[in-house]
Amino acid sequence: MANWQHCPEVELQALPNGGQWVFKGTGVPLYRLYEHLASGGNVRGFADKFGLDAGRAASILEYEAEEFRVDLLIRPDGPGEITPIPAFSPTGDETPDWGICAVVERVAGKVSGAWTFAKSRLPLWAMYSELAAGSTIDEFVDWYDADRAKVVAVLEHEAEALRTRSPAAYAHSS
Repeated sequence: MANWQHCPEVELQALPNGGQWVFKGTGVPLYRLYEHLASGGNVRGFADKFGLDAGRAASILEYEAEEFRVDLLIRPDGPGEITPIPAFSPTGDETPDWGICAVVERVAGKVSGAWTFAKSRLPLWAMYSELAAGSTIDEFVDWYDADRAKVVAVLEHEAEALRTRSPAAYAHSS
């Protein structure tokens, strides 16, 4: 789970019944980024829609990927086989290709054509919304009766997209 309180791009906005994480200084809820990605959009399209810098929005995904990698390395069942996620300059087009992710599907007429976890009606945006709100993977799995292996596979697929979808960006890595 990403510990959003340490992410320099977001802040907690107080609401009458709690709070929500928003892009700092904008009021744009973080979960909107995840909804946009889960519906097939990319970071640049999200940034244009909400008047944000694409690099700033992409840095949210980098931050989450790093937090997820750290979470996997310290999980109770032991470390996984994880390649470090390299630092790179985002282009804004680092969207996972959900069509090649075996644990998700998009079926016309099913959940309004949204990307869902395979063989379920659970949309990806629900997971992203919960994670953006500060929920843990385990909480999401419990609350939605989700398949933990599929949730982890989706997040690993997203992290892999960040590593591989923009190889030209690595030329500026430090």
